Amino acid sequence: MDEVFPLLGGIVVGLVCSQVPLRLSRWMVLLLAVVVGLTASYISGELAVDWRFVLIDIGEVLLAAATARMIVGRISKTRRTVA
Repeated sequence: MDEVFPLLGGIVVGLVCSQVPLRLSRWMVLLLAVVVGLTASYISGELAVDWRFVLIDIGEVLLAAATARMIVGRISKTRRTVA
């Protein structure tokens, strides 16, 4: 259950950053992934165990954000070709 927050946070980060130009979006995703990853580690209590859990949570956020951006990109590309 501790991994739900990083994944949902990553999806939100990906959806928000898909509305921003690509050059700015890359930096925004990276910054927000660090913030959401730190927050997820704090909420789940993993920071009390070991700080390296932050790296795992940041990776999960980045993966979820990249997946969400890819899905949004494909959906918008499909809508442009159909319309």
